[in-house]
Amino acid sequence: MYETEAAGSATLLIKRRTWIQDAVRVYKVIVDDQVIGSIAAMQTKQFTLLPGAHHLRLAISATGRASSATIELYVKVGDQCTVQTARRGGLLSFLKLPLALSGGARALAESRELQSRYYEGPWIDVKVEGGEPE
Repeated sequence: MYETEAAGSATLLIKRRTWIQDAVRVYKVIVDDQVIGSIAAMQTKQFTLLPGAHHLRLAISATGRASSATIELYVKVGDQCTVQTARRGGLLSFLKLPLALSGGARALAESRELQSRYYEGPWIDVKVEGGEPE
C-alpha cells in the first residue's frame, strides 16, 4: 500500500536515467496495481510505502504496455529500496529495433506482448537495491 506520509513506513527511491531510449516519455510508477505517480527522464523521486510485500512496475504512460518486469519488493519500517532504470542493450539493441517493428505491429493488433528474436524484453530495464524478498 502507498501513502504520502507515514510514521513507521519505508522509502521507495526511483532514479530515472536514460540514454536515448524513451528520453521524452514519462513513466508511470505502479505499486500493487495502482498508479502512485510518474517520473520523467533524469528525475529522481521518492515515494512512501507501508511495510510488507509489494509489486512494482514502471510503464510508459502513453501505452502502459511497454514496461519493466514486475519487481517483487519486501520492505520493513525504515527500509529504503532504490530502483534505477538502465539503458537496454546499448547500441546494438538500438540498431536491431527496426527489425522488430513488424512483429511489434502484429503484437499490438493482437493485444499481446511482443516476442521477437530482435527484441530483448522487458522494454524498461531496472536495477534494484534493497527491498528484496527475504
